Amino acid sequence: MKKYALIVLSLVLVLSFGLVGCSSEEPVASATAGASASANATKAPTPTPATPTPATPTPAATTPAADAPKPDYSNDFSAAITGVTNYEGTWAIENGEYTITGDTNGGAKSVIDGSDYANFTLEADVAPTGEGNDAGFIFRASDCGNGADSYNGYYVGVFPGGYIVGKVVDKAWTEIERGEADVEDDVMVHIKIVANGENIKLYVGDMSEPVFDADEDDHASGAIGFRVYKLDARYDNVKITKG
Repeated sequence: MKKYALIVLSLVLVLSFGLVGCSSEEPVASATAGASASANATKAPTPTPATPTPATPTPAATTPAADAPKPDYSNDFSAAITGVTNYEGTWAIENGEYTITGDTNGGAKSVIDGSDYANFTLEADVAPTGEGNDAGFIFRASDCGNGADSYNGYYVGVFPGGYIVGKVVDKAWTEIERGEADVEDDVMVHIKIVANGENIKLYVGDMSEPVFDADEDDHASGAIGFRVYKLDARYDNVKITKG
């Protein structure tokens, strides 16, 4: 009997320990603990979007204004004049102007030394003094000397009330044209001569319209000089530009 009683007791103990060790219930996680852990977790920072840098506009390229051509010869007669050869008359600087007096024979000239121009623009202020005769410039000139027609080349001049254009070929004078222009006695008037190939233009006072525009083919190049015919005259602000 004792033997059977011990067996029964052993089975009871075995069953009791097995039931305790094989419980199918799993432990429930504490809600409070989970909430606490979640609250204590470090929150990742929200990235700030980069602000685009506006593009700096590139300024439009500008083309510099072309400079005006530099004159090859320029004289405002503020100092003593040099580099000229005079033929008759009395040439002098007075009050910042180039003056000519005493042209009793006619055709006094003051030629710029070493000048040799084919195509050019000449601008100057001229004041002729005296009725009927003229003051201006010779150009494309050669063989200059004393005497009204002692040169070969062209001549343009102004006189009170008008202008004259002429030429000398083989020391013989030919008047090409004479016309009216707004020129006063002993008052400066601005003139411009433009020689380009065979074409010659003369502007007097008004620089927008030439008073003379014609083709001449007798002289291709040569010197430039001041010239008067039997009167006194004053010159100023002379500029000569090649081309």
